Amino acid sequence: MKNQVLSSLKNYVLRYKWGYLSGFIFALFAVGFRALIPLLLRYPIDKLRAGTTIPVIAQYAALIFGSAFFAGLFRFAMRYTIAGTSRKIEYDIRNEYFAHLQTLPPAFYQEVRTGDIMARATNDLNAIRNLLGPGIVNMINTIIFSFVAIAMMLKINVRLSLLALIPFPFISILAALMMKQIHRLFDSIQAQFSKISAKAQENFSGIRVVKAYVQEENEITKFQGLSHQFLVKNLELARVRSWMIAGMTLLTGLGAVIVLWIGGSMVVQGKITLGQFVAFNIYLVMLTWPTIALGWVINLYQQGTASMKRVLKVMNRRPEIRDSERTRWDIRKLRGEITFKNVSFSYPGTNRLVLKNIDLQIPEGANFGIVGGIGSGKTSLVKLLTRQYDVTEGCICIDGTDIRDIPLQVLRESFGYVPQDNFLFSDSIQENIAFGIPKYSQGEIRETAKLAGIQSEIEAFPQQYETELGERGINLSGGQKQRMSLGRALIKKPAVFILDDAFSAVDSGTERQILRNLFNTFRGSTVLMISHRISPLIGFDRIIVLDNGKIVESGTHEELLAAGGIYADLYTRQLLQEELKQIF
Repeated sequence: MKNQVLSSLKNYVLRYKWGYLSGFIFALFAVGFRALIPLLLRYPIDKLRAGTTIPVIAQYAALIFGSAFFAGLFRFAMRYTIAGTSRKIEYDIRNEYFAHLQTLPPAFYQEVRTGDIMARATNDLNAIRNLLGPGIVNMINTIIFSFVAIAMMLKINVRLSLLALIPFPFISILAALMMKQIHRLFDSIQAQFSKISAKAQENFSGIRVVKAYVQEENEITKFQGLSHQFLVKNLELARVRSWMIAGMTLLTGLGAVIVLWIGGSMVVQGKITLGQFVAFNIYLVMLTWPTIALGWVINLYQQGTASMKRVLKVMNRRPEIRDSERTRWDIRKLRGEITFKNVSFSYPGTNRLVLKNIDLQIPEGANFGIVGGIGSGKTSLVKLLTRQYDVTEGCICIDGTDIRDIPLQVLRESFGYVPQDNFLFSDSIQENIAFGIPKYSQGEIRETAKLAGIQSEIEAFPQQYETELGERGINLSGGQKQRMSLGRALIKKPAVFILDDAFSAVDSGTERQILRNLFNTFRGSTVLMISHRISPLIGFDRIIVLDNGKIVESGTHEELLAAGGIYADLYTRQLLQEELKQIF
């Protein structure tokens, strides 16, 4: 994984190599002008001892000011260029990360909490940007200035330079010793931050349940516990960083003591001039910050690589459901004839078959209903048809072609799918209805709302179709959400409608009207409807009864009643429930 992390970072840097190269060139000029300052200061100091004039001093002062000005100008250009480049890389990684998330199967989102996914997209990306921005800025500055400063110091006096640089190898050893510890701590901190993000997201999503059960204080206590652990881990990292910086500062200070003692003696003995001594000290002081900054760069490196590792852990996850070499790219459109051939299925990571030897033929344009108890396999059947999962055994064909050979986009565009858990986005009503199509007109939106039985309710809102919905459509009732989701399927005009208990929050009268609209408007479309209530399925071409993952009964409403099996028993019980509701 370490090699992959470094390889990925290298690839992003090479993608924007001209930005980094420009920054490097600016750094050369910045360091060059900065390195001139001690040299320019040396000569007037020596001339003062020998005797000089004010104009000469003023001339050197102007040169020093000019050097400082251009050093600052090029340093600004370097930082701006490299920081801007790191922002572009952050932008690329964030977009690639989000795009990859769209390809991952439902199983991934069941394994990984939303807060953890978000932490990688925010906190971890920020750490990567800091490595590729400020980290590289300081690394370039440290390397270039160290070479220049040491070269100038050696030019002044080789022996004094070697003595002054004695502490620097120990600084490298100290940094190496601290690297692993910082990396381990930052890994732990990022994981803890993910837990905090996940807890907060979960709490906000379920705030109504929290309030209903009066669990505010309990939730606050749990969150404070996670935050306290985050604090403890950060304090430990701060302690390690502080010891590293303190150690580096002490060692660089030792170099200054050596220069003062040995260099001062050399001035007294006439081996170097006072100007050379001052210039040497300035170079040493200038070298101190890059050396200390090296510790910060090491810290950014450990944080950035740890974060890149976390991001790559998601990016390396390959979608199990995808187009392959067997995909038939000549298929552009489907009609809607569906065949299940001896289909069995168990969810990944389990050995229990939730569907067993399903054989089913659904003609194009037919209306099929599916009923069964909880856990009978109804929703699993739909998940296989839409290729959220692939079959364990057997195959599913549409228009005679195995769905694994149909381009995934073509397959899913052919379905108008209304799932059990209706999800609405924080957007306008019209954008939610038109979610599955690239272009639409206001007339289409209104007609779709009418077919879905929600037009009058939408037009009663002050902003009508421009009404902004809250998160997950929180400002709508359950029935309104279901009909909005149905509208999203209707506007696609798909070959196959899949309605998974799509009317559970809608009264029976509205349900019948919507189904009439559906059958009258989309006569050529295949309809596959899962329902706990039998009443909406009475007029369907065929009704399938699932029990424990198997088809146990099949026929029209009248045929199934006459058979006197599970279906007849379920229908009788539901009739009794309706009669009891009317009485009470």
